[in-house]
Amino acid sequence: SVMYKIENFLERFRKLGDDERMLKECVTNVIKDTLNIEVTFDEISYRNGIIYLALDAIVKSEIYLHKQEVLEALGNARTGKYKIIDLR
Repeated sequence: SVMYKIENFLERFRKLGDDERMLKECVTNVIKDTLNIEVTFDEISYRNGIIYLALDAIVKSEIYLHKQEVLEALGNARTGKYKIIDLR
């Protein structure tokens, strides 16, 4: 039935949202635990293996100084289907 197909279609988007939320939660937790810096979900985006941070230049610089440490922690964390190769 049409209703069943729509439900399945919407379920895929719901799961996509859950995966993205899990990724952002992981990134915020790693940055908080590693550097004691608060980052919100809205400041994080993901594209092609790269985490982009929309932050103040000073805060971004602080994170970049510890970039390798953050990337290693993210590599050990559960980021769902997302593979993280860089942080910008």
